[in-house]
Amino acid sequence: MMLVNYEFTKHLMVLCKAKNIPMIYSSSAANYGTNNEHPSNLYGWSKYVAEDYVISNGGIGLRYFNVYGPGEQNKGRMASVAFQMNEKRKNNEDIKLFPKKPKRDFVYVKDVISANIYAFKNYETLSGNYYEVGSGTARMFEDVMKIMNIQYEYHDNSLIPNGYQFYTCSNKRKWMTGWESKWSLEDGLKDYFEI
Repeated sequence: MMLVNYEFTKHLMVLCKAKNIPMIYSSSAANYGTNNEHPSNLYGWSKYVAEDYVISNGGIGLRYFNVYGPGEQNKGRMASVAFQMNEKRKNNEDIKLFPKKPKRDFVYVKDVISANIYAFKNYETLSGNYYEVGSGTARMFEDVMKIMNIQYEYHDNSLIPNGYQFYTCSNKRKWMTGWESKWSLEDGLKDYFEI
């Protein structure tokens, strides 16, 4: 995890800096962990320290929240809940959510693309900092299932992993000035699955 997310990012940043090439790093809301202060797992720490290296060297960090949309088929367990549950529905598998109604800021991949383009076009004024990329609204996984018309049950409480984030929501004051999310969860899922 540290090799891929940290060491490899360091090498890329060194190359970008040497060649005067803009570096926009795909960071993560996992940086905030369970207490909204520090990462609570190795993945979060690997993204956090890599982002810090990039921005301390003049790059931009974009902290993506829960991204969903076309192109997820190769992400495995890291694919969005929308993609995973749709695949389970296709295969007639049981669909279960974690109890206690966790909420996430689900951001459509088209918003992520627009954020990256915006960061690139405004690189000089935005460099040396991180910015959040989300919808600005926390929604329950149950909302995703309802929009997609998927029936579900709940896992047992004992299956909730240690360090699990029960709430994420991007802070609009931490978005890039001049950029904003255009896709609601309803519109994004309809566009994604053509429902």
